[in-house]
Amino acid sequence: GLSRPPNRKFDVNFYKTDAKFAHDLMKTIGINKFSLLGWSDGGISSMILAAEYPESIDKLVVWGANAYLLPEDIQAFENIR
Repeated sequence: GLSRPPNRKFDVNFYKTDAKFAHDLMKTIGINKFSLLGWSDGGISSMILAAEYPESIDKLVVWGANAYLLPEDIQAFENIR
């Protein structure tokens, strides 16, 4: 009950950082092969995780996630920042 996630940095690689963190967590708790369900940003991180560590993934389900970014998407993110 007193645990908390690590502090986050939303740098240019935060999706990849989230994917690595999730993969490392599953390995740490002894789960070597698992399925991923990801919506929106979680879907993006899930796709990256599956691409980086395909041997660890049983199934992948994503919805509402971008597979790539268009220049106008990047500009929208920069405006939000």
